[in-house]
Amino acid sequence: MLSFISYTCQLVVTEFQVTTSKLGDIVSYEYKSMKDYLRNRKKKRELKRRMKHATSYSEWEEHALQYDDMTGEWKLMSAWLNLSKKLRDGEKLLQINTMISISKT
Repeated sequence: MLSFISYTCQLVVTEFQVTTSKLGDIVSYEYKSMKDYLRNRKKKRELKRRMKHATSYSEWEEHALQYDDMTGEWKLMSAWLNLSKKLRDGEKLLQINTMISISKT
């Protein structure tokens, strides 16, 4: 009877240690994920600000490509179109319209 109680206590302690270890790993992972999320959010905000205040197409494009790589979103084409309209760059606008029409087919 005593060995059964000893075995049960040992089993409970072992399970507690394993569970505590796993919980520590989960908390560590979630902390790292939250830290990365906040860092990326700040960087995205900064890139958007730089895109908004860009003074040339090439400067804007550089920031837009970085933003696109970071977010994984495919918004660059419509953003090019909007910027070209803003800058009234006829040649770029024609190239972009061609690229958009090709991508829709």
